[in-house]
Amino acid sequence: MLETWRTIPTKRLLAAVFALALVALPGPPALADLEADHELTYRADVDNGYLHVGSSFVVTNKTPDRREGNIITQFFYDRIALYVPENLENFSAISGGSSLDYSLDPPEEDVGEGLQVATVRFGRRLFYNQSLELAVAYDIPGDPPRTESAFRVNPSYVSFPVFAFGDPGRVTVNIVVPKSFDVETYGDEPTSRNETDVDQIVTFSDIEGVEEFFVWVAGWDEEALSSRTVDLGGFEVIVRSWPEDDVWQTDVAEIVETGLPDLEQLIGLPWVLEDELTITESLEVTLAGYGGWYLEDLSAVHLSEWPDPQLVLHELAHVWFDGAMFEERWINEGLADEFATLAAARAELANETDLRYDIAPDPGSGTHLQEWVLPEEALGPDASEEDVAAYEEYGYQASWWVVQEIVDEIGPDAMTKALRRAAEGDIAYPGEPEPEMLARPGDWRLFLDLVEEVGGSKAATQLFQDFVVSESLDERTEAREAYADLEARAGSWGQPLYVRIALAEWEFDEAMLRMAAAGEILETRDQINTNLTTLGIDMGPELEELYETASVDLTETDEYGDAYLASSTDVVEAKESRDTERNLLMTVGLLGDDVDLEYQESLDALENAEFEKASVEATEVILLVDEAESTGTTRLIWTGSVLLILVGAGTALALSRRRRRHRNTPSPSTPGTV
Repeated sequence: MLETWRTIPTKRLLAAVFALALVALPGPPALADLEADHELTYRADVDNGYLHVGSSFVVTNKTPDRREGNIITQFFYDRIALYVPENLENFSAISGGSSLDYSLDPPEEDVGEGLQVATVRFGRRLFYNQSLELAVAYDIPGDPPRTESAFRVNPSYVSFPVFAFGDPGRVTVNIVVPKSFDVETYGDEPTSRNETDVDQIVTFSDIEGVEEFFVWVAGWDEEALSSRTVDLGGFEVIVRSWPEDDVWQTDVAEIVETGLPDLEQLIGLPWVLEDELTITESLEVTLAGYGGWYLEDLSAVHLSEWPDPQLVLHELAHVWFDGAMFEERWINEGLADEFATLAAARAELANETDLRYDIAPDPGSGTHLQEWVLPEEALGPDASEEDVAAYEEYGYQASWWVVQEIVDEIGPDAMTKALRRAAEGDIAYPGEPEPEMLARPGDWRLFLDLVEEVGGSKAATQLFQDFVVSESLDERTEAREAYADLEARAGSWGQPLYVRIALAEWEFDEAMLRMAAAGEILETRDQINTNLTTLGIDMGPELEELYETASVDLTETDEYGDAYLASSTDVVEAKESRDTERNLLMTVGLLGDDVDLEYQESLDALENAEFEKASVEATEVILLVDEAESTGTTRLIWTGSVLLILVGAGTALALSRRRRRHRNTPSPSTPGTV
């Protein structure tokens, strides 16, 4: 159940309640010496708007005669006095079938507002041990709506207190309400519940603690409520009021019809209820000190008799802010207050007063909002009205102040974006391309993360430190600063879930370790990019995909990055080798080897993420170039030896030919010889 605290004249309401409570209490002269067997009946006449009060009792004079010498003094009673309401009607006192004389007079002492003294005369003297049967009855008209009392009797709702008087163990109280009503009694436990054809009777028998006895009766007949349907296109809101309160029904219906569309638009989330929503006029919320409450299990709102636009829209906002999105009471109440006020302003619905706070509450004057629970849980069932009022007033004010300050800073649209993410169950630190679901329920940690990460708030952490939690948020601040640095280094790369989930779960020591590991991978990426720039190629998508999709650890990403870096470094060295200025020996040494082809193959393999092949091809280029001069030298030496051999062989052949030619040529004739 989500409540709304409002400044309501609670003390005056309770004063009126206790005024009514004194209706049946004995007055002067006291009945201390009269023994009474008493049966008191409260009957709710809902059709006519009256509470009929009837007291049937037997009084016996228990004051004995007093003898002093020859003088006997007899004590007798000839009247009693009771406190009764000023506004009673149809008072009667009957004994033995005859009406008794009575008078209604102002009290001689201050006994409470709204009371008078009814003095009933017996018509005879009641001496020691004499008894008198007496029946006193009167009617109390139910108060109309929006009056400062808690007394209501109408065809759809009853609310009244019940007290008793008489001797302990000899008092019975009956509460009679039409059978069509659902009746709850708060206070002492009843002895029995019975039904007739038309009524239900709740009985408290043989009451021992008469002076402490107290019961509050509340009952409602939903079938008797006056209903009006507000059709908002796609869903309906049923406004149910007491039959005689057309003003309330009209006002609430107009607020719903005018303001709810703006409220839905501002919150930015679709209507979530499958069933129709009912809004019912109620006095119970007022008696509890609230202006209204939302019953999420019943898709129902109960509103006090004083519905201002911001109050109505606040309770409607709990359709979204009902504990499903965020667990904490303060977040739901603060969001409901802020968006209701914004919607009322947008719809130009007149507020009774400007309800937004201009002055921050003193954080030292109340509990941290994270510890703001229902007052009975925090203060106990016996807390005073003043303590409960102060506790709740601070909680509502501080809750709204924190949310109001954030919305003022980032704007309603940014808050709406944050709420959408919360409604979808996403973590505050988004991945690529979509944010993941958060396993745990939404709480104040998620709310803080969302308004900063999604909404862009810079003031939220300090507000939370001042108003929400007592624990230090310094570790979170340090981790978020490290994360911001990591994001800046990553550039267009999204962060892995492995890192983000540690932040989202507020495991900051672990997050710091994981961010350090992620940073090393980004360093590897940057070194790879330096190599690729040298090579004139772009990085493939694989490393980025591995990084962004890492959810369990970064091992695979790290291994892939190391392999990528090593291979790209090899190819850079191959390029440097290929581009080395070549001398004659290197040129000779590389004859028959296509270094450019080998290098291109290594480059192609690197682009295709075939790191082992790229390194093999790159190593081949490096070896070819590194050994080219030696190879060239060897080749030249080998080539020179062959030439020498060939030159020598050619010379020998020529001499041989000359010798052969010399032997076979005829000698010229010598002159004078035959």
